[in-house]
Amino acid sequence: MKKIFIILFMLLFAGTARAEGEKLRIAVFDPTSSGTSIDEGTKVAIRELISSTIVNTGQHNIVERSLLEKVMEEQSFSNSGIVDDNQATEIGKLAGANKIILSVVTLTGGRNMLSIKMIDVMTASVERQKVKVVTSGELLDIVEPMTLSLIGFAGSMGPTIEPKAKTSPAESKQIHQNRSEERLLSQRPIHTNIQNGLYVYGIDFSRTIIVSARESNEEFAKAFAGINELLLTEPDKYNFSKAFKREVHDVYPTPAHQNNQAADIAIMRCSTKTGQIIVSTDDIREMVKQYELPHTNGTGVVFIAQTLDKRKAEATYAVAFFDIATRRLLSLDIISGKAGGAGLRNYWANSVYDVLKRWKKR
Repeated sequence: MKKIFIILFMLLFAGTARAEGEKLRIAVFDPTSSGTSIDEGTKVAIRELISSTIVNTGQHNIVERSLLEKVMEEQSFSNSGIVDDNQATEIGKLAGANKIILSVVTLTGGRNMLSIKMIDVMTASVERQKVKVVTSGELLDIVEPMTLSLIGFAGSMGPTIEPKAKTSPAESKQIHQNRSEERLLSQRPIHTNIQNGLYVYGIDFSRTIIVSARESNEEFAKAFAGINELLLTEPDKYNFSKAFKREVHDVYPTPAHQNNQAADIAIMRCSTKTGQIIVSTDDIREMVKQYELPHTNGTGVVFIAQTLDKRKAEATYAVAFFDIATRRLLSLDIISGKAGGAGLRNYWANSVYDVLKRWKKR
């Protein structure tokens, strides 16, 4: 009886929302794959990029993830198992959506084809569909423009974060002096004349999910600090300039280090066999906005750990490039690296090194 009531309520909501002049409600499902198997990190990244792009236009609303999952549970479906358009349409309708968005990644000729389509839940017809074939490294870059084209948005997607006020050279120098004790290695020289360039702000583990690891919280805290210290003590190995193919003016891991120190490692642990990435694009925008940086202009880059999976010996990172002055995200890549080595610090540090090696080959 309870199940019937929930379904009737959702159907009533779906039928009245638009009549009251509300924005279109869109349900975004996880992408499926054909001819290849995309990892969970890529699936979540595509879904979140589609969702955040739609929300940021200000023209539509996204059906809450929890509501969508509740309907799927009631109907005995799993998100990853929805491959039939009719099933997805029915679930979208029960969740109060006006439209649903489905996406498929297909491996074809060594390249990835991304297909995104919008379906009207009342007519069950495909209203629009966009398809593009790119290399695997370009896959995430095309999601936002394809989504904007799909929903017919022609407006500007400019920065949503207010620019930070620039400081004078004297003020900048004072900031550097005040923070000198906070740097991981205090003997590092403090820059007083900041020029435009690329600045690396460390590896942020504050929002990661830890899977199948038995080490203590204290061991992880020490490892996180140690990894960021390695970026300074072993610059030849962690050569960001060579990986990014442009000069890095400074490696300043204090912002990430401070976040790691404040993080509650106990809640990062995942009891399930598969890690679930929780850091959305909007989360990353907010994290970047909150970083305390000594530089006032240039391009910043930070590695935000998504999952540390001991079972797979693999870590997944969101590599975020952003404009330091405005904190606007310039690009965001999800990339994984293999872990390995003696000691917890070296084990996960190797995944960072592997990511840099893979990036260099792009």
